[in-house]
Amino acid sequence: ARWWGKYWAGLDYPRHLYLFSNLTLNQLLQKANLHTIDYNTNIGAYPTWLLSMRFWLQARLGNKVALKIYHLLMHPIFQLIPSPVFHPVSALGKGPIMVVRARYQL
Repeated sequence: ARWWGKYWAGLDYPRHLYLFSNLTLNQLLQKANLHTIDYNTNIGAYPTWLLSMRFWLQARLGNKVALKIYHLLMHPIFQLIPSPVFHPVSALGKGPIMVVRARYQL
């Protein structure tokens, strides 16, 4: 988010109206009588980076050029090249997408 600023894919209005920390999300789940089973953030590093790059390119080069570059970078070979950067991010649980499993408390 800090690196991409307003072009960060996580600021995907209108789907992402709020961004929660682990603590805040846990508090909201507790208020809804849900108990957090687990959560992880080990997915989404490359796709989120790629979509953010697309938004940034659109602002600078226009939609047509940005889409061509975006589709080129989606090719599997271009996903392998940056994997030494993105794989550790995911393996360490520092990816941009949080998945939470919670259970209703009786």
